[in-house]
Amino acid sequence: GTDTMAYTAAALGFLLADLPGPVVLVGAQRSPDRPSSDGPENLAAAVGVARTATMGEVVVLMHADLSDHRFAIHRGTRVRKMHSTRRDAFQSRNLPPLGQWTEGAFHASGPVRPPHPGPPRVDGTLEAREGALLWLYPGLSPERAAAACDGLRGIILAGTGLGHVPESHLPWIRTALARGVVVGMTTQCLEGRVDPYVYATGRELVEAGVLYLEDLLPEVAYVKLLWSLGQSRDPTEIRRRLVTDRCGELDGRRRPEGVR
Repeated sequence: GTDTMAYTAAALGFLLADLPGPVVLVGAQRSPDRPSSDGPENLAAAVGVARTATMGEVVVLMHADLSDHRFAIHRGTRVRKMHSTRRDAFQSRNLPPLGQWTEGAFHASGPVRPPHPGPPRVDGTLEAREGALLWLYPGLSPERAAAACDGLRGIILAGTGLGHVPESHLPWIRTALARGVVVGMTTQCLEGRVDPYVYATGRELVEAGVLYLEDLLPEVAYVKLLWSLGQSRDPTEIRRRLVTDRCGELDGRRRPEGVR
């Protein structure tokens, strides 16, 4: 459903390769028994994009605003559901929508990933048993955080602000890194990117080996971690995959910090 569609879009973005055309995810915010149901309109627009748009990537299509006739096309690794009920609940984060479908045509608003000659293929699997997404919040004890991450090969941290964690969490993070666990840092903020060099704790995390993952949404970084874990058991290779753009999730303006 739409509640997890952003996760699904990110997963397909990492798993599907050599796409000769768009893969369009679509849903409805209103049930079909309501006069305001948006399902038929969304589906018709999604079919139009799938048939005519010249691109080779996974996208999410939903209403662009409260209009019945404008639909936004979001990159699958840059979108989040921002409202529980509105028809335009899905919004692109840290990147404008790729375009709109309106008046029966696709109107691009920026660069899209070009189609590949194909054939399309599934590249790898998701290893969900050995990765986790951990949100840092006031009151979370280091002991509880460490216990939640025990036995994992990879962890994505959703830190506050620029990618902050309380100083009391540094010991268990260092211990995990010393065991070969891959640790990536994202921000809970809805816009902007992480930066480890503003405060001392961030610099210590980078020195310990934490990867600061630019402006990746926490859930996208988590899915990318699962895909990377499914590709390799070598921590160095997993780290390389996390910081290498796969399907437009990293904008390339600055290389993620902490790569070794």
